[in-house]
Amino acid sequence: MSVAVDDVAIRWAILIDAEDLDTAQQRELDIWLRQDERHRGALFRAQAGLALIDKIDGDSESCGRAMVLSQPTVKPRKRALMAGGALVACLVGLATVSWSTLSGQHYRTDVGEIRRVALTDGSVAMVNSDSDLRVRYNKTVRELQLGEGEAWFKVTKNVKRPFVVEADGVHVQATGTAFSVRRRTGAVEVVVTEGAVLAWQDTQQNAVSISAGSSAILSTATNAAKARVVSTGYRDPLAWRQGGIALNETTVFEAAEEFNRYNPKKIEVAKPRIGRQLMTGYFQIDRPDEFSQAVAHVTGASVSTKDNKYVIE
Repeated sequence: MSVAVDDVAIRWAILIDAEDLDTAQQRELDIWLRQDERHRGALFRAQAGLALIDKIDGDSESCGRAMVLSQPTVKPRKRALMAGGALVACLVGLATVSWSTLSGQHYRTDVGEIRRVALTDGSVAMVNSDSDLRVRYNKTVRELQLGEGEAWFKVTKNVKRPFVVEADGVHVQATGTAFSVRRRTGAVEVVVTEGAVLAWQDTQQNAVSISAGSSAILSTATNAAKARVVSTGYRDPLAWRQGGIALNETTVFEAAEEFNRYNPKKIEVAKPRIGRQLMTGYFQIDRPDEFSQAVAHVTGASVSTKDNKYVIE
């Protein structure tokens, strides 16, 4: 985010805090916020920096001292308006110093919930069902931790501050690209939809490069072999972003597992013969009943509801 944008954000923060916005200014602010999704993050940082002024202890070296001098009858934040350029300079410093604190974010989704979030650097994350994502930015690196589940990222380019996602000891680094990270049992899957990323495991020396249209599964086991990069081909592992599940020669067992990620009412495949059947098609995430009926049609099985489950047998 440029200094010019931060300056504009600070001026808006001052006006908002002083409750000094007229109708025309409110309309101008709304237009500015819509121009770029990063503007909202800049305004948030400016407002947070303004709030810190009240906590300044009056130390002689503090830039806040000039703002609390000789106006005892004026509200502190009204005094901020009078400080003009000095306040702008101080807030820029406060926002910079407190960057790592202000940018900490934690997103947790429930089963069936898919959440799109705008990050403070202008990047976007889509957090999949039953997932946990923590964001910790500082001046040199944008760090994120995927504790559970899966997330897709559209990353704003910044070569001086790489974007690194960690999941169970696997690290995925990009500067400006789009990719997903999914935690699996004993492994982490990376799918790249734009640009390229580097991925490596804590115990491995060599990173693997994954480019758009490719994926790799990195084992979390100690001394695991280097991951193999493969084309996603006709697979669409990220159909969940549009609310779908795309199957391409997928076993019923694997497909049922996918549906169960998103729905409280689970699918149970009672017979191995049915579970090994391959399925191809596109289904809505929230319609496990339709998938179960499709399996029954293809395999000659029956579907019943037992203990809040769809049982295919």
